Amino acid sequence: MASTPSGLSAPAAFRKAALLPELLADHLREEIANGALPPGRRLVEQELATTLQVSRVPLREAFRILSSEGLVTLSPHRGAEVSGTSQEELEELFEVRAMLESRAAALAAWRASADQLSQLEQLVARMTVAIRDEDTVTYYRASAAFHDLLVDAAGNRTLARAYAQIKVRFRRYQMVLAAVAESPKRSNEEHAGVLKAIAGRDPVAAAALAESHIEALVLRYRKAQPKPARAVAV
Repeated sequence: MASTPSGLSAPAAFRKAALLPELLADHLREEIANGALPPGRRLVEQELATTLQVSRVPLREAFRILSSEGLVTLSPHRGAEVSGTSQEELEELFEVRAMLESRAAALAAWRASADQLSQLEQLVARMTVAIRDEDTVTYYRASAAFHDLLVDAAGNRTLARAYAQIKVRFRRYQMVLAAVAESPKRSNEEHAGVLKAIAGRDPVAAAALAESHIEALVLRYRKAQPKPARAVAV
């Protein structure tokens, strides 16, 4: 048992129960990020409670956590649903992402270990195989791991925390891009360029290439969006 400020002991079961909403939020956050729960999907309490084998009370608290992060929208009439995506959100998120990742790449050029460089090379190779095999899921996971490792290699915990706060939101857009023809191939060429600059210990080039990669992702996302129908005179 753990001691509390009052001097009483807290049973392990109580401590576990207190963590349940966070654990549920973690699970749902990942399902939203990987596209299993797409934008607009209603989160039916009873259905999810049965599937996850939990009560509805911690599930509601998990919804509130995700709502504070902008991933879930709560409505008195519709309940909880996965928040929609928008061009405006994409632009804002990727502007911040470009700032964080360009700095991370520069720091990684100074600080990345030999093991981290080897792992980045392996991820680029894995993405190359996934592109050849048209395996979108594997490509997406390897790409996400590449960017996470890039930030980790920067060796700056404050930067890593800032990145973690927004990455689930922008990765919903990455799932869309992973399915766009030619985007994975071009992205991986850009990944390889960033890695080459980091391995060459060139922080200026690493930062510039990381920033241009994020900007290119935004351009590809814009092009992938359906064009509005043109009015036809009658």
